[in-house]
Amino acid sequence: MTPTRYLIDNNVLSKLTPKQRASELFRISCRLTSDVLFEARGYVEEELAELEYQVTQEVLAFLLVVMASLEPGKTDLVDLWANKGTADPVLIASLLAIRASESETLFHDIWMLVTDDQTLASTARDFEIPVLSSRDFQSLWQNT
Repeated sequence: MTPTRYLIDNNVLSKLTPKQRASELFRISCRLTSDVLFEARGYVEEELAELEYQVTQEVLAFLLVVMASLEPGKTDLVDLWANKGTADPVLIASLLAIRASESETLFHDIWMLVTDDQTLASTARDFEIPVLSSRDFQSLWQNT
């Protein structure tokens, strides 16, 4: 069976309990971008740094693709002046980089973005990235 892995947005991370964040399911299956860890620095456990998915050259290359896909002047996904959504394009770029790196392997993980941000979810789907809501993600604990 192909493993499913999750890249977690801050708006979902903040809804998880410390017990959920410390769970085996979370530790094995979830990753957090550097930006999300920065946004969550005031309330998450230091150990979550071990789950960091770092920004690489590949991620930056895909970040250019993501940003180029946005309509000029439209700020619903990211608005740097308002300090809104700064991690959102990086989440998508990270998943695109993961997909590209695994595309040449015979067996690869299924990666999903977990977010409650509808604009982020819609943009991710434009790139054919599967999205899961926090409610659906939290239901995974009921099934384990």
